[in-house]
Amino acid sequence: AHRLSFAFSALFLAACGQPSADGPGAAVGGKADCPAGQSCVATSSYDVVFTDPVCASYEYQQPVANARNTDELSAKPKNVFCTKDDSEPSGSRPFSPQSRLKAIIDDTQAGDELFLSFLSFSDQVIADALCDAAERGVDVDFVLDKENARSEALAACGADIMIRGHQGSVGFQHTKLVMVNPHGGSGAPLFGDEAILALVNDLSVDFEELDVDAGLNATAAANIIAHRDGPDGTPGTSDDDLFDDIDELDAVSHVGPAALEDLGNYAEGKVGSASSAVTMVFGSGNLSSGTHLHHENWHFAEVARDSYFVQNHVCLVDALTDPTKESTDGKGNFRTALQDCRAQITATQADDLQAFFIPALEDRNRIRAIMQTEMLQAGSVDIAAHRFSWRQMLDAIDFQLQDDPDFEARLVADDDTYWLQPLVGAPLVVGFNTENEAEEISNLIVSGGGATGDFDDDSRFQVRFMETNHSARLLHHNKFMIFRDDAGEATGVIYGAANFTGTGFDSNLENVYFTTRPEIVAAFDRQFKRFWGETPATGADPAPPRATAPAEMPIENVLPIPPVP
Repeated sequence: AHRLSFAFSALFLAACGQPSADGPGAAVGGKADCPAGQSCVATSSYDVVFTDPVCASYEYQQPVANARNTDELSAKPKNVFCTKDDSEPSGSRPFSPQSRLKAIIDDTQAGDELFLSFLSFSDQVIADALCDAAERGVDVDFVLDKENARSEALAACGADIMIRGHQGSVGFQHTKLVMVNPHGGSGAPLFGDEAILALVNDLSVDFEELDVDAGLNATAAANIIAHRDGPDGTPGTSDDDLFDDIDELDAVSHVGPAALEDLGNYAEGKVGSASSAVTMVFGSGNLSSGTHLHHENWHFAEVARDSYFVQNHVCLVDALTDPTKESTDGKGNFRTALQDCRAQITATQADDLQAFFIPALEDRNRIRAIMQTEMLQAGSVDIAAHRFSWRQMLDAIDFQLQDDPDFEARLVADDDTYWLQPLVGAPLVVGFNTENEAEEISNLIVSGGGATGDFDDDSRFQVRFMETNHSARLLHHNKFMIFRDDAGEATGVIYGAANFTGTGFDSNLENVYFTTRPEIVAAFDRQFKRFWGETPATGADPAPPRATAPAEMPIENVLPIPPVP
């Protein structure tokens, strides 16, 4: 009866709760690249950025046996276990979330509006940038769950700090969002060299766009992409070589005055009117170690201002910044505030990228319906999670494991969860995870065919652990769920601010996303494969962050020694 009720509820919610949309989609000022029959969010850029901290090697004082005593371990996994000493080399990289956030803040001018909402705030680099922005006349509005020394200092710089959450039936203020000029603002346009550099440094711009849409010579287009993407030929990796100025671009072979003129004409048409696009940042991380040391995913996007996606987020901003706090005083008031605002939106919800704001009832029902329906249709699912106790998700996985003998699921979790139910020795509480999460994983292992529920059982539900530094409260803090078809191809992803817990999808203030957009799905697919060890180390990626199989976990909870300077 339990399994039947799950199936019927999923189908009912899917039928009643899915948004409808129609009409073509196109990039802002750029090419249309939307599947036939779908509508797509109009973006001029969308970059998925994983923190991927770069950390020293941390060796044990003496070798430690693995959990099954079949081998000895000499060190923690490279670039998984980190310390606060790794903050500067990780955060200062030009493509790190911290650096990209700072660049966005530094680019704001007097009269601009800068909205931010996060659970926590401790990143000094970002705090200094925000203080500078507020002091030069930027209207900085910052929504937090609670005050701290950083927020008090920022308020002294002139920023408006608003505390939300914990009102009525609302739990934590857990949204994670940055928007520049959500209500319009000055929106300084980009022209000339600035527009050209913004175009060629946009990682979503590919050879075809430069060759066909911008009208460049094919050799020039290929050489520009090759220079920007670095030796490995992959955008968004550590060897990227972005163009610092127009002279560096002009020095590329086959790029001359004619090519620069073509680039200028195309770039100004695409990015020349900043008022047509809104800079947005969202994802799993807080303004803390989450910008550079936690394992997180961040999303940097330029989205059409008149899109439903942006206007929907403006409704969230207005609810969170309501000076009376009535809009966040209980689930019902939050729902009403969003409904009233959304009723004024004339744009249509797109198919390829959708946002859900918890705890609004409709949003809770819709994202749950999507999760359940996608799970029922999936051949397999891959999950990366900090917390793991969302009942509807657990039931959906359990149903599939028992109903479909070919269905498989994989989970990457923080090793805080492993130590709650280690293969050897007594349970240890070393972090934020709870015993029931370890038990739920064990139950799914049994549902997948495991004999005992041990983490290393032979099962269609497999788990591996990121060996992070719990002594420094550093975390694997991702929250994403990849759905795959029967051939193993990734087809959709749920991601965002919410942990996979009951409160994350019921009572906290959260922003959650579902996408079928190929380039976003592919980014998550690549990262999970890096975690799982399915991608080889290369010159450009010499030490991918690897999750550890249970049998290869250390036999005891031993900290490594600091590296020798």
